Amino acid sequence: MKRTFGILLVVLAIGCAKTIYERVNNDVVKTFMTGVLSDIADEVIAIPLELPEGEFIEKVRSVRKEGNNLFLISNEVLYRFDKAGKFICRITNPEEIQVAGYVVYQTKRELIVLGNKDDIFYYSYDGVLLEKKKLKSDFQHHQMSSVALYRDRIWSMEEYASIDADTGSLRIEKAVVEYDTSFNKITTRSLSPVDLGRAQFAQVYPIPRLAVADHSGMLYAYVPSTTDEYLLQDTLSLKNRWEDATRDAWQEQMVSLFPFCLGSRFWIANYQQNGDQSLNYSYCYDFKNDISWQKSEGWRDDFYQTGMINDLDSIDIYNHSYCFFKTGKELETSFPDKENELQAVLFIVKIKQA
Repeated sequence: MKRTFGILLVVLAIGCAKTIYERVNNDVVKTFMTGVLSDIADEVIAIPLELPEGEFIEKVRSVRKEGNNLFLISNEVLYRFDKAGKFICRITNPEEIQVAGYVVYQTKRELIVLGNKDDIFYYSYDGVLLEKKKLKSDFQHHQMSSVALYRDRIWSMEEYASIDADTGSLRIEKAVVEYDTSFNKITTRSLSPVDLGRAQFAQVYPIPRLAVADHSGMLYAYVPSTTDEYLLQDTLSLKNRWEDATRDAWQEQMVSLFPFCLGSRFWIANYQQNGDQSLNYSYCYDFKNDISWQKSEGWRDDFYQTGMINDLDSIDIYNHSYCFFKTGKELETSFPDKENELQAVLFIVKIKQA
């Protein structure tokens, strides 16, 4: 009896050790090269965009919802629609400003808009220019590239040039700056790639986007990696030491740069490069089920049958909702009256949280 019990203990110990070893070596993570949108989404809301006759929207970015309002940028112009997609007004004039980014300041029903390098514009929801400011800076070539509103503070991703005291050469640096809503500077934090536990090589980054990890309240920056080769490895490494990684960043007054958007259940990354489509990928990791998706062709839309979705763009600071945009022939199944190339439908994707 004792011998049998001892053998059972040994078998159990070996089984546990094998499970731990497999988990560490990624063997227990199911990886798929194809996937449908319902794998990660609870609901998808279709919003046909209605524009005045003679106008059309070619592509959208920086979609934001606030109450009954829907704001978005197309061709560097900021537009306002209602939540059903009816056109309300054009907020900015393309002859005066090329919109780089904006935030919706709900408290005052204002839009704070970045444009023309270091110009800051305040607009009403009706498109009335309320105020214009010039960002004060001690550096040359100072430019704000993206912005987020969090806890009544504006956080801006900024790039500036400075002269290296030792070599005399020009050095380009990125930082995250905290302002009040009148753009009085409060703090400056350096931007640092998160430690992924492996050697990393310097690369030219696209413009990072600021976001917040909702399970920790940590502000971070996201920019997709130019390759998906290490994304699962990096995910599991960060997952195992998440508390240490976030605590160290804030103690050192840094903002961490991550290769994926940090959702409560899913970590998502998309890289799309028109010049070389062989480099494109969509990546997602599901914490609940230990599943990852790594694919080049994107998600298949099984809600509205609009084909493949190559790029999901987050529309809130916590990455709870994403969006994608379709026009023309891709709409012929669910929106046959919108398949004209001048018509467009915006799709809001509500990501599963539990």
